[in-house]
Amino acid sequence: MRAASVSPSSRGIDKYGLPSGFHVNYAKSRPENLARLVHVLTKADLITAGLVALQTNDKDVLKAVKRSNIKLERYYALASEFRSANLPLYTDVIVGLPGSTVDTVRKDFQFGIDCEVHIMAHPTQLLVNSPLNDPEYRAAYGIVADPGTGAVVQTSTYSREDWREMMNMCQLFYFAERRGLFRQLATYVRVETGMTETAFYDMLRHTSDDQHWPHLAYALRVGMFSYVPPGSWVPLIDEIGQKMVDVGVPDDSALATVLAVQHALFPGRWRQFPIELQLAHDYATWHKRVTTAKMAAGDDSWVEAVPALRTFGPGVFPVADPYNSAERVTGSNPIAGIGGELEWELDSPVARRITPGL
Repeated sequence: MRAASVSPSSRGIDKYGLPSGFHVNYAKSRPENLARLVHVLTKADLITAGLVALQTNDKDVLKAVKRSNIKLERYYALASEFRSANLPLYTDVIVGLPGSTVDTVRKDFQFGIDCEVHIMAHPTQLLVNSPLNDPEYRAAYGIVADPGTGAVVQTSTYSREDWREMMNMCQLFYFAERRGLFRQLATYVRVETGMTETAFYDMLRHTSDDQHWPHLAYALRVGMFSYVPPGSWVPLIDEIGQKMVDVGVPDDSALATVLAVQHALFPGRWRQFPIELQLAHDYATWHKRVTTAKMAAGDDSWVEAVPALRTFGPGVFPVADPYNSAERVTGSNPIAGIGGELEWELDSPVARRITPGL
C-alpha cells in the first residue's frame, strides 16, 4: 500500500463514517515508511498509534527463535518521528522466549524506556503447529509449558523461578513505567545517579519484602493490581523518596519537585481535574530536555547532556483527565493477563502518548 494513495475522502469515510477502526501489524522491512502510513491513517481517524514488533533485542535470543530486527538507530529515529508528530509508538516484547534470561528481559524493558516507547509484554506460548512446538525444537531448548495455558514456564536458559521473576518484573513494569506511576521518580534517579530505571524498579520490588517499608509493600502487593491507595498515595511517595535519597539523590527542593509531580499523576476517584501545580523548579521544561537528549544521543550518554533540575527556576505543571481514566482505573485490574489491558495515563506535559479513550 502506498501512503499517498490513501485519504479519508477516497475511502468514503467522510461520507459514510466507515470504517471506524483499523488494526494492522506492520512489517519491519521498510520502517522508513511506517511514520508516513500512520500519519495518513491517523488523519482518517482510523488509527492513533504505530506498532513495530520487537519481540526481543537480544541477538542470541533472536538467533534461537530465527528472527531478526531492524537496527537500533532506526528504532530511535522512529520514536523521534512519532513524538514530533504527537503520535504514540508501541512495540511488542515476548517474555520467556527460548534463549531468554531474566537479564535479557530486563534489557528489553530498558530499551523501551530509553526509546520512550510503550512496551506491550506478552508471555511466550506454544501454539499448535508453531516452530516452538516442534518436538525436536522443544527438546533442543528444554521447553516446558504449562498444560493449561500453554505458557512456556521453563527452558534450558531459565528456570521456573526465573520465569516467576520475569512475570513479577512485567507486573511492576506495567504499573511503574507503562502507566507512569513511578516513571518520573526513576527518570530523576537515572539523571542524578546513573542508576538505570529497571535497576531502580528492581530495587523497589525487592525492598517491598522489608517490613520497614509498609506502603511500598502494599503498593507492590495490592496497589498495582487494584490501583487503590491505603488511604492516600502520599506515604508511598514519601517512602520512595527516602529510597531515592538512599541511592544518592540529594534531599533538596528539586527532589521535592519530582515527588510532587509524581504524586499528581496517581489515580483516585476523589480527584478533581484539571489541577495546576506551582513548583519550585520548572519540571515540564526539564523533562522536555530529558526526552530531547535521549533522542539526540541514542545511547546512555544522554544523561550527561541534561542540566540539573535544581538549576531551573519556578514553573507550572498542569494535569488533566480528559477520558475520566483516574476513576475508571481505580479499583480495577487494568491488566487482564500480561498483554491485554486498559490504557491509562493522566494528561500532563510528561505523559507518554497513548491510544486515547481506551
